[in-house]
Amino acid sequence: MCISIAIYVCHTPALLSQWYFYPILIFLFIINESLIYLMLVSRVGFYARISDPSIGGTYITLLSMLGNLGASLTTSAVLFTAEWIKPNQIAYPLLVGICFLLGCLWIIVQYRTIMQLQSLSIEKWHLLSPSDNVNEDVRETCLDEREGEK
Repeated sequence: MCISIAIYVCHTPALLSQWYFYPILIFLFIINESLIYLMLVSRVGFYARISDPSIGGTYITLLSMLGNLGASLTTSAVLFTAEWIKPNQIAYPLLVGICFLLGCLWIIVQYRTIMQLQSLSIEKWHLLSPSDNVNEDVRETCLDEREGEK
């Protein structure tokens, strides 16, 4: 999706005066935002699936914060470097191509790690194993507190 937006931005000077410039731009942004929210929902679902029940929402909050921080830092870095690159120069398509190739290279290099993490059981993601006494004490305390609220 980002490649199609980059191509569109590269051709913006020629398309800017055409009547179909904004409808196509809006369509591209709708598709892009839909894919972004799809990834967000799947990421939060993953966090909810692997979160340790003994600490509940705290673990989900920590994982979400780290994910959001990573997204914010990369966005900030792109916006910082964007002032150096002008879309009408040859550097813009070159930079987009280099970033795309780096992303593909990262996926290829990290593919084995991604598959190993994906195959882990849910218990491996928890902070404490079910056999730990501390974990059982926390669960009992949480259950007692819930029963006390009712």
